[in-house]
Amino acid sequence: MEGIGSGEVLLTSVFVAFEGAYAYSAMLPSIMTINTFVDSPDKIRAIREGELLATVFAGLFAITVGYVTKSWLPIWLTALLSGFMVAVYEWALRRSPAWVQWGR
Repeated sequence: MEGIGSGEVLLTSVFVAFEGAYAYSAMLPSIMTINTFVDSPDKIRAIREGELLATVFAGLFAITVGYVTKSWLPIWLTALLSGFMVAVYEWALRRSPAWVQWGR
């Protein structure tokens, strides 16, 4: 079996990281929706549960591809992008009606 070159590992790693980011949009509402309709502490909790599930999904996908490619790069890039995605959703939560009303 032929090994994968470094260019293919980089390209695959970038693909995996961005594909992991799509897990957030699949499991969570848009920023506009959060800013408009997240109006209770229960909804904040639901958003955070979605963040957790999307992060686990993206992480497992990255670990699988990292194992196949024998590289840490997909895992590192996915971790960076997942951190960015969680920060974006947390920023949106802090602008939501629930946060403004209850300060949590």
